[in-house]
Amino acid sequence: MIKVLKYEFESEEYRKNIASPYYGYSYSRLESVFSKEPHVIMIYKEFEYCYQENLLEIYGEILQKIKNIFNPKDNFYLLEWMYYNEETRLTKYFRLWNELKRLGIDLSFFNKTKCSDEIKYTYPNKVEYRAMCQFQWQNIEDYFVHILESKFSVSSSFFYSSRKFDLNSELNCIVKKFNENTLSLLSSLNAITSYMNYFFENDDLYFIVHGEDHIRSFGINIIGNKKMIDELYEKVLKCFENEK
Repeated sequence: MIKVLKYEFESEEYRKNIASPYYGYSYSRLESVFSKEPHVIMIYKEFEYCYQENLLEIYGEILQKIKNIFNPKDNFYLLEWMYYNEETRLTKYFRLWNELKRLGIDLSFFNKTKCSDEIKYTYPNKVEYRAMCQFQWQNIEDYFVHILESKFSVSSSFFYSSRKFDLNSELNCIVKKFNENTLSLLSSLNAITSYMNYFFENDDLYFIVHGEDHIRSFGINIIGNKKMIDELYEKVLKCFENEK
């Protein structure tokens, strides 16, 4: 059975919930100052045990339920980065589109996206690339297939925005807004509170795809300011109103 819950972000209830992806084993409170009161919607499914191949079925069930909470043409965005070092050239991190093609990895999802130019950073013995890409809600299932089959499963993030912006300009804005240490973790769930205010202030919604075998739960966390979460929560509840 799919469960739907709403919490104040960093509340005691949220931190103790088994599906909360932010607190590791200690459930310690994050020392964060938010510009707007953040809330979170959790949509998840519990199970006794789950193999990797079962994840698509779980997320497919969730996505089928909530497919009408956004319009098909609504835009979503990914902040992606890749890390190289001189010796191995490729690492375990996300490989940008040129390397994906070279390796023969399925690019069907990226063929449905718009991508910014890459921003390159050169450090001693390593090079980093950052980029932003845009996809539409009608391709959300393709995104989940991509992250699960690419083994990036259950630790991915993306955001929704109704703002109209140029991808290159938005990426440069975010790059300039954060210091080097924070910027290097833009795609990390553990660093989410370091830059979350940016999304709260712009009425964006931040999505976390998360779950772990040992907590027996997989699902989606949607984070935003109170106004945005309250509005979305009503839509989500309507998707489940016929269930007992």
